[in-house]
Amino acid sequence: MKCKKLSINILFLKLLILMIVSSFLLSCTSKEEKIKREFIKTIESRLEQLKSENLQKKQETQCQDTHVPISFLGRDSYNAYYFEYQDSYSYDIQKTSSVVTPYIGVVTYKCIYIVRSGHDEEECSKSSWKPITNVIKDEKTFAYQNGAWILEKESLK
Repeated sequence: MKCKKLSINILFLKLLILMIVSSFLLSCTSKEEKIKREFIKTIESRLEQLKSENLQKKQETQCQDTHVPISFLGRDSYNAYYFEYQDSYSYDIQKTSSVVTPYIGVVTYKCIYIVRSGHDEEECSKSSWKPITNVIKDEKTFAYQNGAWILEKESLK
């Protein structure tokens, strides 16, 4: 009888340990999933902000003298430009060993460099916008600190 009671207690103890470990693993996974969802929300919000800023820039941009000789590579000396951000992006989130920044996230937005140009300011202003490149990659690095994603670094490629 004692043996049977002891084996039931051991079984109960094993089940209790299994439940505790499972609960811990689920909480870790859900925490990481929450951080990932926050990152996606942050980068999508940033994309909308970039689109809005560049649309405004397109409307406000004035042609300026770039001090490039007209004969240089066949380019005109007056230019205006903006970036047209696409809806697609890619990202990567890495866990770090830092207590201050436990995660780093890198997002790469795709955009097109759009330019208008002319020999002088008036010709430039009347010219139409033309894409200069197919796709430029705008890479931004975010750090997860104090429960929020903070923009750390930006670079166009």
